[in-house]
Amino acid sequence: SVYDTRCDFSDKSVSEMYKDKDLIVGILLEADENFVVPLAGRMTEEEIKRQQQEHFEACCLQREMFGQLRRLPDHEYDYIFATTGLDTDDRQKRLRIMGAGLEKVIRAMVKFCKVIPGFCKLDIFDKVKLIKYSRQEFCLFIIYKFINAERKIMRGFDNQWKCENEISRMSSDTDSNVFMENLDIHFRFCRDLQNLKLSDEELVVIRALVVMAPDRDPHVDSPIAREIHWELNECLIHVLSRRYPNPLPAYAKIVGKLTEARSQTENMIRFFKRLKIEKYSNLMDNPLLREMCSGIFFDDKDEDGLNWNS
Repeated sequence: SVYDTRCDFSDKSVSEMYKDKDLIVGILLEADENFVVPLAGRMTEEEIKRQQQEHFEACCLQREMFGQLRRLPDHEYDYIFATTGLDTDDRQKRLRIMGAGLEKVIRAMVKFCKVIPGFCKLDIFDKVKLIKYSRQEFCLFIIYKFINAERKIMRGFDNQWKCENEISRMSSDTDSNVFMENLDIHFRFCRDLQNLKLSDEELVVIRALVVMAPDRDPHVDSPIAREIHWELNECLIHVLSRRYPNPLPAYAKIVGKLTEARSQTENMIRFFKRLKIEKYSNLMDNPLLREMCSGIFFDDKDEDGLNWNS
């Protein structure tokens, strides 16, 4: 396989590794095909639109019959669950499904990242930080193709379509306005990404760039990470030059979207904290998920690096 050539990189500097940019793109493409693409699968635009339309029609019928369903206030849910054991608004079920999807994403990310030339040279704690704090944006650049901004339909890593009515069940009446505003921003962002018509080559380099961005909170103070990030930017410009005589305007658009993705992710994380994932799911019993979500979805002591090989 192409990415087995990374074994020849072990004694090279980062700049030497990235001399052949076409080879780097080939390595990332094969890793993406093996580890990332299976998360959501490949579908044609026509098939995506057909399934979205079918689900939209089913959701319209459901809404006519049952109206708008919301998440219960926590105190009401807690009382019903304590007295009857019923998961009345399906929050525990949804969070279990979300946790399973999240674990799949993290494991796929780890495999993909290990193939990024130079990543193996990083300190273990820097590796974990880069993956942990880029995960949300990494996911955005996978699922954006499965978003319909006009219909307000999306498909997550459980590979199930969800309409606005189903998505809104994650919010209570008090949260609904803020949640739907953030959701609209998310949908518009994904629509704008779709309009860029990114090629597979461009997309894999962008995913690697997302992971390797060292300027996060907490900051990854690693000269190697900064150098890899620089070289990946050069790779992206190289790939864009295949489509554009002057690739810099397209590159600037993509950098703008990467910046926008970060601020949007921060908004969504603030909302997810209100879901009390640590209370209503079994995430805390999963060492990998606990480590990779602590300090993001809930406050817990970080133990970066402990479950890298889980």
